[in-house]
Amino acid sequence: MEILNVKYSDSMTFQCRAHNIFGTVEKYIKLIVTDKVTALVSPSQPSVIGGPTTNIDIVCSWTGTPPPNVTWSHILPGGKTIPVTAGTTLSANTNTSTLHVTGAGALDSGLYQCTVTNGLETQTSTANLTVQSKPGILTGPLTQTVQAGQTIVLRCDVVATPPASVVWTYPHTGTAPPKDVLVNPDGSITIQNINDFNQGTYTCSATNGLGTTTATGQVNVISPVTVSVTPNELPVHAGDTFTQITCSGTGDPNPTLTWTNENGVPVTSSGGKFLLLGNGGLIITNVDPDSDSGVYICTGNNGKETATAQTIVYHDLGALSCTTTFADCSTNIGRACGGYCPGNCGTQGGAVYGYKQYTLQSVVCLSARHSGTTGNDVIWQIKQGGNTFEGKLSNGILSQYSGPLAETAQIWEGPTGPARPANAPVLG
Repeated sequence: MEILNVKYSDSMTFQCRAHNIFGTVEKYIKLIVTDKVTALVSPSQPSVIGGPTTNIDIVCSWTGTPPPNVTWSHILPGGKTIPVTAGTTLSANTNTSTLHVTGAGALDSGLYQCTVTNGLETQTSTANLTVQSKPGILTGPLTQTVQAGQTIVLRCDVVATPPASVVWTYPHTGTAPPKDVLVNPDGSITIQNINDFNQGTYTCSATNGLGTTTATGQVNVISPVTVSVTPNELPVHAGDTFTQITCSGTGDPNPTLTWTNENGVPVTSSGGKFLLLGNGGLIITNVDPDSDSGVYICTGNNGKETATAQTIVYHDLGALSCTTTFADCSTNIGRACGGYCPGNCGTQGGAVYGYKQYTLQSVVCLSARHSGTTGNDVIWQIKQGGNTFEGKLSNGILSQYSGPLAETAQIWEGPTGPARPANAPVLG
């Protein structure tokens, strides 16, 4: 079978059948008729003077069988590609697709790409359009909130024909860059080690012979929350009518200060035992060296972040003996004690069980040397037990092994630092 003057409508499946007295054999042949896909884009005017009444038609002429689909994209100066989904008309009679640009401005400059595909093959064609007008700003400075000490970049990405110059206006210095601001070759600025002086409105102005375009952004600077407690270690004695801890916090905005114990239970003024001062101070009245001892935590929160600091209030036993054990002061979990070890307890006094965490029957001064405590002052806290107490040679002292117990003595090594959330630099 021969088909003359093949057309797209001839695409179909043909059946060939052969038959004799012994039977029938069939063969199916699928015929697909195509025509080469082509695409050609040409703007009506490759370079125009922009303005509200400037309208441009960019035409894509195409061929192809089966009839192809036509899509458009705009490749901006700098390389960013944006699909064009509006402002196009398709004419099947003339095999053209027209993209209409109305009120052309600087941001309409760039490459326009027509993509023609029929599922079998794809062709693209581009045309460049240059709009002479006042500058357009692709990306201006973004309004943002950053922490003090960060380094940020504010952008001013400009499209302009003729070329434009970029000038920045700063919150407190006009057009003069502050000493901590770098003006980059691409027109952006870098603010290093940002502080309160850098807070305010930033304006980038792009100017050429046809006009000026501006973009503004607000930079808000917040100071990280910090909290400190004084003193870090507070001795108390039987008969003390009161003792006081001071907590101070900084931040932007200023943090609210609250107190808890190490288990997270709030410390409040109810009952008269504790007095909370408006400046973050905490007063403990009618001091009980046992029940009032322990770790106290001050927390600062300004609604954006949180920081903490802590102190240990401990029953001051004064001068200890070489045989004083941890249990001699208290066996209540959470309680804290401290004292001064005489200088002759380096190798005598009794047994030591564990390492860093000791049984309550371990002698204090030898345990302190075993753990690496410097000086003769030692503070410890009774903690929840359950651990196996490790026997270990440390600092010339051999401790012994002990199985799990309900309580453990942990030598105080100082408070932990304030907790702060991590923050990444912001670009905009």
